[in-house]
Amino acid sequence: MLTGGFINRIFLTALLGGVIAGLTLAGVQYFTIIPMVLQAETYETSGALLQSHESEGSVVAEEAWAPQDGMERTVFTFVNSAIVGIGFAFLLVACFALQKNVNWRKGILWGLGGFVAIHLAPAIGLPPELPGAAAADLDARQQWWLLTVVLTAVGLLMLAFVPGAFKWPGILLVVLPHVLGAPQPDSHVGLAPAELEHAFIVASLITNAIFWTVLGFVTAYLYRRFEKAQHSRRFKSATTI
Repeated sequence: MLTGGFINRIFLTALLGGVIAGLTLAGVQYFTIIPMVLQAETYETSGALLQSHESEGSVVAEEAWAPQDGMERTVFTFVNSAIVGIGFAFLLVACFALQKNVNWRKGILWGLGGFVAIHLAPAIGLPPELPGAAAADLDARQQWWLLTVVLTAVGLLMLAFVPGAFKWPGILLVVLPHVLGAPQPDSHVGLAPAELEHAFIVASLITNAIFWTVLGFVTAYLYRRFEKAQHSRRFKSATTI
């Protein structure tokens, strides 16, 4: 039965842990990812201007809204990262609730599992993309990404918790999306230099690995602390009756 204290522990852990990890992510991205994106956008803008000059009489589509560079963009990045952190924190805390003896070491392992499933495995077929990068059909990429995340997560859970020889089908689930293959564009030539694209891929993976490590550590630590505090209050209440 879910008690009010248990629900509060889950909510507070996910909220605080998600915000801390999300702000950490945004802070690291500010010095690594964002400068690369801004640099790539200059190539994308130059390519768009060249195309518009070559296409006389064409109607230019209205651009979607985006935050302005500078403080507005920074604020939106930090807010968005905090929201993403809270969402993923709820997933981790839900897993903690099904476990016993949760500690920060197990939290880091859970966090790294989330990184592998959501970032590393999909990046094998669909690396992180800079603005102006060549890409396949969006719907096809989204479907393959979702399939890869789900199968990788289930496969990792089977490897971690299914006993004996029954765990090895988990390897097949992890490998299957890559056997099927990710949708690829007709041309792999993007607007940004290849060196910038490679640096962006590496920086994106390292940044997300840091995020998931911090998220796993902080949420597990807070979950354990709130759990001990709740047990302490129960003990004091029982001794005063």
